[in-house]
Amino acid sequence: MTGTKRRVVRISALTFAAALAVMMRGPFTAAAVAEETGLHRDTVYRLIEAMLQQQVCHESGLAPDTLGRMAVRVYSLGQQAAHQKPFASLNN
Repeated sequence: MTGTKRRVVRISALTFAAALAVMMRGPFTAAAVAEETGLHRDTVYRLIEAMLQQQVCHESGLAPDTLGRMAVRVYSLGQQAAHQKPFASLNN
């Protein structure tokens, strides 16, 4: 059997509540959630990926990284269409 293995994200209810509280304040990045909750950034990315799959949150835009490139994904809670990637219309 080929395929990718799914990694189960297990965090406590209090930690999840803390992450959700950060997310409920408005648009958020994985780095912001990790910094405010103390969770490892990889754990936060897996949590956000699970929330995206369940349509609990969506990618709402991009923010500048430390070099000024628009490369940091910004997420928001709720169901909406995913943010269109830059230059996506040029690929048609």
